[in-house]
Amino acid sequence: MPTEKSFPRVLVAEDDEVMRLVISRTLSDEGYEVAEVANGALAIERWTEEKFDVFVLDVRMPEMGGPEVMEKIREQDAEVPIILITGDPDLDSARRAVVSRACDYVIKPFPPAELVGKVERVLETRRLEEETRRQQRELEVRYGEILSLQRQQKKLFHLLVGEMFEPLADLKFQIEMISSGLVGALSDQQKEVLGDAEGDLERLWKITRDLRDLELLKKENLYQNFSAFDLQEALVESARRGRSLSRGKDLDVCVAADEGVVVHGDRDLVIRAVSSLTCGLIEAGSSQASVSLSGSQKSDHDYEVVVHSTEWGLSSEIWERSFHGEELEELTAAGVSVPATLGLPLSWHIVQAVGGQIGVACVPEGDASALARGTSMTLLLPNLRS
Repeated sequence: MPTEKSFPRVLVAEDDEVMRLVISRTLSDEGYEVAEVANGALAIERWTEEKFDVFVLDVRMPEMGGPEVMEKIREQDAEVPIILITGDPDLDSARRAVVSRACDYVIKPFPPAELVGKVERVLETRRLEEETRRQQRELEVRYGEILSLQRQQKKLFHLLVGEMFEPLADLKFQIEMISSGLVGALSDQQKEVLGDAEGDLERLWKITRDLRDLELLKKENLYQNFSAFDLQEALVESARRGRSLSRGKDLDVCVAADEGVVVHGDRDLVIRAVSSLTCGLIEAGSSQASVSLSGSQKSDHDYEVVVHSTEWGLSSEIWERSFHGEELEELTAAGVSVPATLGLPLSWHIVQAVGGQIGVACVPEGDASALARGTSMTLLLPNLRS
């Protein structure tokens, strides 16, 4: 039943005066504002002059019947609810009337409550349809806004990743050279100013690396470049990229792999994972550290890559947390600088995505054999033969 503040307007077209009066009073008692006419022609006339929320039309009337009136209305309004009244007990006839663009029908004689229920139902259906369309329009607007934001994000990533990363890395390397005194002695004041600039640049460069690695993860299409490749050659390239990414620590990275080992998978993904770990160990260690890469075939189904640093080790729990990008207060407290970048998480995600495993073995600080054993990160990767 309509609320007190809503007064849906109903036009009743019925040539039987008694029936017309009964319908009109029934709907009026339920709170509807009712207009009534005696034939189809008058119904069309009233419809062109006024707005109605529901039409109740008798199928057979003088001059113009309900179906003809409905067709006229549908030419201008395809959605306004229309209920047909028929005295024909043939249900197939009534159903055909509904199929022919009416919303519902009642068959004479009918209890008043039946008509009231159908009027309420078609109005509620209309309300829900309008609400659905409204929400659809809002979603389309929001979707357009999201697409616009994504385009802007893509442009920003292109700027950061494609245009800023390399110049920032070069600038960082140059400042570190100046700060180290390689281009001449610096006064204390110059060192202080340069130190502040170096710190700000370091933070900016690491943010850029984060964004770059995020973009790599988003764009990754695994195994699109599936191929057989030489493991030793891939490790040599990983070492080169790892040193390039670290920028500033001139450490040699030794590579040792079984000769002639050919593995199957995505070469570029493997190099990305190994070079990121290599860069992480270089930056985590001191200038006295030594980093090495080794590889071997474990079985017909998998092969192993080990990234090792002779620097004293940290607990494997701390390193495992670093794979998930967590804050490493323990590392800072221990005096070890591990970059707050996605290098380690990127490696972990790649290895997980290709169905491999990654583990860390470390010697805790203070162990007498620490310098000999240090930290080893082991990647067990599937040998995906075609």
